[in-house]
Parts: sequence; C-alpha cells; structure tokens
Amino acid sequence: MTQDHASHGKRPGSLEKRFIWALVLNGGLAVLELVASVITGSSALLADGLMNVDDAAALLLSIYSERKTKQAPDERRTFGYKRMDAFAGFVKGCLLLVTSLLAFLQAMRLLTSPEEVAILPVIIVGSIAFIVNLTSALWLKEDACCSLNAKGTFSCMVYDAVGSAAVVTSAVLTYFYPSVYFDVAAALLITFFMARTGWGIFREGMGYFLQSAPENFSYNDFENAVLSVKGVKSVGDIHVWSQ
Repeated sequence: MTQDHASHGKRPGSLEKRFIWALVLNGGLAVLELVASVITGSSALLADGLMNVDDAAALLLSIYSERKTKQAPDERRTFGYKRMDAFAGFVKGCLLLVTSLLAFLQAMRLLTSPEEVAILPVIIVGSIAFIVNLTSALWLKEDACCSLNAKGTFSCMVYDAVGSAAVVTSAVLTYFYPSVYFDVAAALLITFFMARTGWGIFREGMGYFLQSAPENFSYNDFENAVLSVKGVKSVGDIHVWSQ
C-alpha cells in the first residue's frame, strides 16, 4: 500500500486538531474507566480503560508524528520525515498487543477469583465511553484512508466503541442473570479486538520499514507491461517497495 498525503495538503493542520480533541476526550475517559473499574470490580471496564490509556499514548504520538511529517529535510534526515507516519502506526500496533495481554491476564484473574461487579456504574461509564469513542472515530474516519497514523488511531477508536458496547451489554446481562462470565466474556472480546487490530497495524508498519512490495503487486504483470513497451527487450532485477 502506498501512503498518500494529499489530504493533508487540502486541509492543513485539521488532522492534528482532531488528534488533540480526541486526546482530550480519551485521556479523560481512560482515567474515568480505570477509577470506575477499581470501584466496580469490572474486568471489562478495566480492559476498556486500558485500551483508552493505549489510545491516549497513541494520540500523543500521533500529534508528534503529524508535526514531524511536515518538517523539511535536513542534514540528518535527507529524505524528510514522511515515514514518521508509518513509525507512529507501528508503535500503536505494539502498544495494542502489549495492552491486550494485560487485559487478558486481568480477565483470567477475575475468572479464577470472581468478584461482585457493581452493575449501574458500569452501565453509565460504559455508555459514556461508547459515545466518546464513536465521536472520536467519526472525527478521524475521513483521514484513515491516506495515513497509517490516522488509520491506526481510527481503528482503535472503532474497536473501542465496540468494546464499550460490549461492556454495557455484559453489565445488562449480569443484572438479569448474575454471573461473572458475562464480564469476563466482554473483557476477552475487547482483548481480541485489541490483539487483532494491533497485529494488523504492526504488520503494515513492518512492511513500510522493511520496504516490502505492496500486497496487491504482481511481478509478472509488471514485467509483462514493461516488455510490452516498444524497444524494451528484457527486464533485469525488479525492486518495488511501499512508501
């Protein structure tokens, strides 16, 4: 996949502003969910809170990366800083993988040592989290197609919204059918989303760093197209990479 920074030129600074607003919302939400998880004993809320901590760290990196990509080349970085976008996305993938492991371990702890969950606070905080994450995702949706940085953050927000919905659903089910398993199931679902998203972003970022060819690139089609040009008799080594 080739990165396209055209949208940045159309609306300079707009992506960075959306990152900042998303950081403010998700930073506050992360604190709220972590505190609420301690009070309520909900592992699902803790998993969602950890995901929002990850988002806050990722958004800080996003803001820094967005500023660096606009810097002109210098003596140390003669090609400029455009690849900071890919670096930011790669780090987000790593953070999601680590956080998913922490959330999984907490879910397993609750499964082996069940605790009573305070239902109403979980429903309230989970509903707030859903609204915040959905709003942040909508802010970043337009830029997700042309920036690994924005794509990584957008994916996190979408899965956060799904995770928050799972938190609320598990709390409602626990209210009618008291059981720790609903909360654990929601936590594991959020963990799955974090790991799945993190691995995808990690792989894509690694592709940029290793200068891999785009996944849909066909060497045979490319070679045949070159050979079809009048005057070309043969093709030597073909080197293709994502940029």
